[in-house]
Amino acid sequence: MKKKGLIIATIVMVLVLAVSLTTATYAWFTVSNVTTIDAFTVEVVPNNAVAIGVKANNTYEANGATDPTMYLNGTVAYSDQTPGTIGGGKWTGDQQGLGANITHGIKWGSQKKAVGITSADSVAEAAYNNTTTWTKTGLAVAANGKEGVSDGTLLDTPVAARANVGATAEEGGDYAYLFLGVKATQELETNQLIILLDTADSQYVGILSAVHVAYRINGGTEGAWVDKDMFTTAHYNNKVTDDAALNPLDDNQKNSYLASYTGKTTPAAAAAVVIDLSQLAVSPTGNIVQVEIVIYIAGADSDCITGALGSNGNISIFFHTVAKTQNNG
Repeated sequence: MKKKGLIIATIVMVLVLAVSLTTATYAWFTVSNVTTIDAFTVEVVPNNAVAIGVKANNTYEANGATDPTMYLNGTVAYSDQTPGTIGGGKWTGDQQGLGANITHGIKWGSQKKAVGITSADSVAEAAYNNTTTWTKTGLAVAANGKEGVSDGTLLDTPVAARANVGATAEEGGDYAYLFLGVKATQELETNQLIILLDTADSQYVGILSAVHVAYRINGGTEGAWVDKDMFTTAHYNNKVTDDAALNPLDDNQKNSYLASYTGKTTPAAAAAVVIDLSQLAVSPTGNIVQVEIVIYIAGADSDCITGALGSNGNISIFFHTVAKTQNNG
């Protein structure tokens, strides 16, 4: 079998919050220090097994499975999102179709608020009992809150959340959002899109334990999202050396990571979300698979509290692919 690792993206995240040991069953941190997340790029390494692009209108359409002109690669820009909408907006750029790299200019940084989806009629009515993780339709809100509250109390100064970019050129978005088209360029047995959160040199997992990934493939089932907590067992006050679950990649996936990130070593402690496209994007004659991805700090996560110890992390997005074995009899 032939393994190929494909890099899509790296996010370097420096997350610093006040230190205490308060626990909570339902959270929305209140912060005075900001959470800083650097911009990241999207690209595919040479000899790739997958071609990618961003969907220009960020909308699932059935003919997006067969029409590569709906996608853009190379240098693209995101704009025209209505704040509070789930995703949306549009991409513009000069290179039409799927290709080997995307430079997108997403700014996800200086985070002072966590994010959630509310079923309230307006952003101002977002409360603890109607605002959850990215699992339902509704309004995307960014807000602070109070630890341990789970009733109808309103969140603290909620605003309509913005994807990727802020209201001005100097501001970053409240969450990262990508709508990708993915197509195999050779026959594959395995095609996995892996989002890896490396705890870097942090002593504690800290606020990294409140980072979630939400995704849906080909529009989801009735538009539903799958929401994954990147750390399913480790919590904010765990040392990164305490939990075997902080080493999520198998040996083959690690090889793909190393092939994608030349000169790097396998992270000693990390978490991962694997989006398995092995039944969908494994043939160059097959359809383009439409994958929406959101990365955000989840206010409804019990680890999203002011007591989360400061931590540093890197988010990498790459493909783990295995070429199809040819059987000649």
